Amino acid sequence: MRFLIVSLIIKKINTEYLFFQNNGNVINVHSVSKWFKYFCNACGVEGVTFHSLRHTCATNLLQNGVDLATVAAILRDSIETVAKTYLHTDENIIREAIEKLT
Repeated sequence: MRFLIVSLIIKKINTEYLFFQNNGNVINVHSVSKWFKYFCNACGVEGVTFHSLRHTCATNLLQNGVDLATVAAILRDSIETVAKTYLHTDENIIREAIEKLT
């Protein structure tokens, strides 16, 4: 199977789209997902999807102190959905919070 690698241009314009071909046409999100899967497989990376990047980004932002409202705005999602989906309380975070009280 042949894959055509299209140059991706990140345009700073007021649009909901992020990836464009050289001719200015929008690249279909399914194409980006397919390419990502292909390159992950080629590199031996399993179990990762293009959507995984969204989860990683949101989790990292929250773990680094970015507030829920800002993360929700970046993801274009509701604060409630972000809180329910991406806030993870692990033992280390709980321990650190308790230590702040003592």
